[in-house]
Amino acid sequence: MNAFYDDIAARALTHYPQLKDASLRFFVEESNVNYLIEHDGSRYFMKLFVDHSSTIDDNIAEAVLLDHLVKTTDLAVPHVLRNQDGAYVTVVTLPDGTSKRAMIATFLDGEPLHQRETEARMIELGRILATLHQAAATLTIPHGVSFKRWDRVLYWRDEVVVYHDPQYRDDMTDADRALLDKVFPYLDEQLAKLYEEPLILVHGDANPWNVLIEGDALKLIDFEDALIATPVHDIAITLFYYRYDQNYDYHQIRSWLIKGYLEIDPTFDPDWSTIDMLIMARTVNFINFSLILFDDSKKFIGERMRRLREYLDHYHISL
Repeated sequence: MNAFYDDIAARALTHYPQLKDASLRFFVEESNVNYLIEHDGSRYFMKLFVDHSSTIDDNIAEAVLLDHLVKTTDLAVPHVLRNQDGAYVTVVTLPDGTSKRAMIATFLDGEPLHQRETEARMIELGRILATLHQAAATLTIPHGVSFKRWDRVLYWRDEVVVYHDPQYRDDMTDADRALLDKVFPYLDEQLAKLYEEPLILVHGDANPWNVLIEGDALKLIDFEDALIATPVHDIAITLFYYRYDQNYDYHQIRSWLIKGYLEIDPTFDPDWSTIDMLIMARTVNFINFSLILFDDSKKFIGERMRRLREYLDHYHISL
């Protein structure tokens, strides 16, 4: 990676005496900077959290949920290591007085579920999500920690509406902007209503790249987007990645997923209008984010605005 992050990773590792003399090497940079640790034949994964991608409360949510799942279920998930002070998150203070956060967990091998979906695997994923949700319902949420909530369209840290910014004038039509101006408050209101229901910590991003396959086993990784929500939020996020992908039969995928879920929780009664609303809220979020992410987002936005209009027509929503 570079000497700056290498130094931080090395400093963080000294807070884990159980990993004394472990090897450390850069692994991958995604939303965070990640290192691979090897010690006594075992492998671990160090995340160096980038400030703009999460808060320490987000990191605690991830660790608390994972720790509870390890203790109460047989789900294949990473096991977060505590540092020498008993904390999940290690804060490394740098010579200039600034600090960086790190977390170490066991490394899980496997291939992503993406493009490897089968009936058996999707049913098993449904079982995994239901087991996770049942376990999370028994977790006592720590006091004094502010966990992420999906109670508005732009719910990630520091997200703001950008589609009116002058530099994006040519990326969408005035009609699209006018529609989004009406859709945002409508979806925000619908999202907030879900927080009148019982809430638990959920995975927050159980997409097919965060599900690993090894033999017949499925493993669930990357809990960084864990949030206070309902089970339906998790299910909708998973289904979001299949809803408009022409490589899949969406209704078949969702029937397999729900079949597995019901095997663990027969009382679950999916409200498809709510799931569709959540899928559309995520779509609208991505429309706004795509303007920042892509140099030319016109095609991306045009297709998703079409989906938005189809959704509004299907549910006879007049704004």
